[in-house]
Amino acid sequence: MGDLGLVDCWRALNPDTKDYTHYKALHGRYLRINYILLQQEGLSRLQTATIDPTMWSDHGPVTVELESALFKPAQWTWHLNESLLQDPEVKGEITQALDLYFQENDVADTSPIMLWEAHKSAIRATLIRIASCRRKATMQQMAELYGTILKLELQHKRTQLDNIQKDLTDARHQLRDLIMRRYHRSLQHSKNFFYIHANKGGKYLARILKGDTPCTRVHKICLPSGNTSQFPLRTNSDDTTTSYTIYLSLEIQRWGNTTPHPLKTIYITT
Repeated sequence: MGDLGLVDCWRALNPDTKDYTHYKALHGRYLRINYILLQQEGLSRLQTATIDPTMWSDHGPVTVELESALFKPAQWTWHLNESLLQDPEVKGEITQALDLYFQENDVADTSPIMLWEAHKSAIRATLIRIASCRRKATMQQMAELYGTILKLELQHKRTQLDNIQKDLTDARHQLRDLIMRRYHRSLQHSKNFFYIHANKGGKYLARILKGDTPCTRVHKICLPSGNTSQFPLRTNSDDTTTSYTIYLSLEIQRWGNTTPHPLKTIYITT
């Protein structure tokens, strides 16, 4: 690595620490075989490097944090967590909040429009409060499981007892379930974002047809008598089918003469 100008990020920040990224159960040995390498000229941007607990596979992930002048924190925007609406407890809280809101604000001097518009803010505040409380509880549970996993991993690295391995596996499964819930919601939000902003076939076709709208709008209809009419089609009572020739005012201007150019003939059945 030295000849290639590469540096082991974790070892650069932890020169005297022993840690491992993989447990080989067959031989009962711990190994460090996962690395993140960085070029020496970029080493000044390295902030942190950690070996995280093993959760998804039999390898512990290595996480590094780099400083970048191009990083711009995104502005926070609130998004509704649709899973809250599927929870009976949340539905009950929303119903109570709505009842309380209308009891306190549905008075004689409040207009119905103002009452209806303001209730959206009240429900949004209720949903934000519920989601915030649940997020804090989940983050606290994840932090406790994370600390438990770190403690059990250190014990297992020293003793390699079977009961510690069992407790470690159970804690990893619990933490994995919590993380999967968050990933599932993030994935749904990403799918929704790209669906809304994607160049769908219907939108693409609509943009193409929008430019052709002035050329396809029927402005006048040529009657059998030779006169033009802008009124709805009328058929002769004696004929069951009447033929009309459609002309567009735009085409009349395009041809530049008094004789309009016929585009299409339609048949109306009475």
